[in-house]
Amino acid sequence: GMFTFQEDVSNIVHGRKLNHIVLLAAGSGITAPLSIARYILDSNLPLKVTFIFSNKTSHDIIARKELEQMAAKHENFSLYLTITRPEEDPGWHGITGRVDEKLIKASVHDVSDPLFYLCGPTEFVDNCAKILINLGADAKQIKTEKYE
Repeated sequence: GMFTFQEDVSNIVHGRKLNHIVLLAAGSGITAPLSIARYILDSNLPLKVTFIFSNKTSHDIIARKELEQMAAKHENFSLYLTITRPEEDPGWHGITGRVDEKLIKASVHDVSDPLFYLCGPTEFVDNCAKILINLGADAKQIKTEKYE
């Protein structure tokens, strides 16, 4: 597909060398962002990777074990899992609610720095892009892939 990380093309943001990638995904929208994270980590690129992944319940988290292993193994990889239906998942003790300004601010301290990859349902992607713009990110820093 066209939603890929290209090391040679994606290495400059605002005239500065890229040092931070933020991957935001919901549900099965994890596919491309997970591939991007694998590539960056497997290639030992000098990039910080922040992965924010939203699901309905903890049982819906695709590749959860792999993501948690990546976070444990790589100092440059930060993982934020959130579920939107905690009432259906009483055993969950992590982050709850939709990806919002509070979660993005907690996980990405300076939105002017990273390159953002957003992948998931149209409403999720559009909402995350709007939040990022409102926080001060430039639209050129945001790459999106949407589905219904």
